[in-house]
Amino acid sequence: MARQCTFGIEEEYLLVKLASGQVMSAPSAAVARCCRDALGPWFAEEMFHSQIEVASPVFDALDQARDFFGERRQRLAQALAGEGAGLYGAASHPSAQWLRQRPRGTPHYRQLFNDYQLVARRSLLNGLHVHVGVPVGIDRMRVINRVLCWLPLLLALSTSSAYWGGEDTGYMSYRRAVCGEWPQMGLPEPLPDWSAYQRYRALLQRTGSLAENGDFWWAIRPSRRFPTVELRICDGCPRLEDALA
Repeated sequence: MARQCTFGIEEEYLLVKLASGQVMSAPSAAVARCCRDALGPWFAEEMFHSQIEVASPVFDALDQARDFFGERRQRLAQALAGEGAGLYGAASHPSAQWLRQRPRGTPHYRQLFNDYQLVARRSLLNGLHVHVGVPVGIDRMRVINRVLCWLPLLLALSTSSAYWGGEDTGYMSYRRAVCGEWPQMGLPEPLPDWSAYQRYRALLQRTGSLAENGDFWWAIRPSRRFPTVELRICDGCPRLEDALA
């Protein structure tokens, strides 16, 4: 019998005002503290002050993920309600003004905004990222190549970003259109195996096209930090059952 894969999930949320549903461009210190206290070690900062991420522990079964995210979503919502704030989990907000959002000032994000300027400022988006553990000895690029044909279906099942700047964009996932402005955020290069991946990465680093510790932002990629394949194409899912699917 095939061995069950371990996995982890990263969900991004925008912080909104409960009274109006509008994105909070400058959340108060109390709102930020609520997020940190409610999530503990699973809290992660995102690109904007109005955005947070929940980065899960490693799961062995879907029920574990359901319990974890069900509890965290509820705990976050209850804590934020006391400050007049709430969570927004779709991939794009229908009326948010991205120019009004405050970028994070930490060194990593400051460098990101300096490097990518308007492209970074426009990326007020929520994604759903899924890491799947790959056993030692299995070539992760070969796994990615086998999964590539399923990416359109996985995107279609998750779409939640039809609206942008108060307009119907004509896309079910306008997030993918915005993501297309970033370098190395489309499909992976056609690399047959891990050795080819390493040679390609080394080439970009030699030419100055990729920093020594730089990441590819492909729609599916081998993680640099974990022995996983990371699926990144999916829109954020407001309904937990959609995210779990």
